[in-house]
Amino acid sequence: MAPTEILHDYYAILEVTETASEAEIRSNYKRLAKIRHPDKNGNNPDATAQFQLLQAAYTTLIEPASRHFYNFHHYPSIRPKRKDTTNAGGNPTSTSCAAEEPGDSAGDTGDAQKYACEIQRLDQKDKELRQEKSELSGRLFELKRALQRCIAALDKLQEEAEKDEQEDAARNTRYGHFFGAALSAEEKEAKSRRTTERNTGRIVREAELKRFQASADKIQSRIDDLRVEIIQTVVDRLLAERAQAREQARQKQAAREAAAQRARQEKESARRREEGPAKREAEAERRREQDLREYLERVRKEAAARKAKATEEMRKKEKARKEYLKRQEAEKEAKKQREVENKRKQDEDLKGDLEQKEPPAKGNGTGKEEEHPPAKPESIRCGHGKNWGAVRILST
Repeated sequence: MAPTEILHDYYAILEVTETASEAEIRSNYKRLAKIRHPDKNGNNPDATAQFQLLQAAYTTLIEPASRHFYNFHHYPSIRPKRKDTTNAGGNPTSTSCAAEEPGDSAGDTGDAQKYACEIQRLDQKDKELRQEKSELSGRLFELKRALQRCIAALDKLQEEAEKDEQEDAARNTRYGHFFGAALSAEEKEAKSRRTTERNTGRIVREAELKRFQASADKIQSRIDDLRVEIIQTVVDRLLAERAQAREQARQKQAAREAAAQRARQEKESARRREEGPAKREAEAERRREQDLREYLERVRKEAAARKAKATEEMRKKEKARKEYLKRQEAEKEAKKQREVENKRKQDEDLKGDLEQKEPPAKGNGTGKEEEHPPAKPESIRCGHGKNWGAVRILST
């Protein structure tokens, strides 16, 4: 699967600038997806990885929250690394979260170190969530391709079944019965075998279709959950950064107050001067945090709505499928009844034709009807004669 390492330049992968709009990002993604699709690059062993990396870049930059997080935290360190090499270990340096020895300035540095460790933990969590999301997106892509193949196979089986039904219908007509070539025993056996194989194939394909659809729905649900978790991680990291910034500002303020040794009046004046902006900044900070919480809640509701909509659509599809199967059964039964009725009418027509063509028998001259015993089986040329009663012949 394609990695979602934060060292990738997603703007370069999508061939857009840093100020590109969502429309430009979407347009370039569609264009590049057609070019880099694995089906069109069968000779390239890295085609799948490159395509999934393209998907990861699109997923990150198309969402405003994840794009802001990427621009603010990762992209500044990625730009110089296009030309420069990484550090000696090949990995970016990170803040160590090892426990510090108690003592010197433990109260001053403890909170700042705690926030730094929390930010590092959230970065790692975000990386893992995006990795999982990318892997699931790749699996979902393959499942959708498998679903398309199953649907195509079922359509082909349906076409073959309809073709056989049309041939049977043509053979069972009046003219087909008398002038059409009858099926030999080998042909009947081959036809029966094809029907059995087709029914078996349909059962197998329908089972695969249900299994693939269930897996795709499960993966899509997990991707939706991961999207919410990623946004939550981004929000938590932003909040941790702001808390860290506030703590650092507090420490600097305390250091300035301890070093200044100013008079009470000067300190009070400085406090009054800083109180107004600090209050406004705190209020602005509170509003920003509230906006972030509201945005997260809205995203959660949208994800729940999408999940409910998908469930409802699946229910409707299943209902429509059952109704379709029921209609098919009704149509088959009606067709069978029509064929029986047509057969009966054909028999009656043939019987009437034969009765009209029968020559009058010579009578005994009395003008009375004369009953004759039923004809012998060998004297009946018409195949329907065995079903008739005694023949009454008027004497001339």
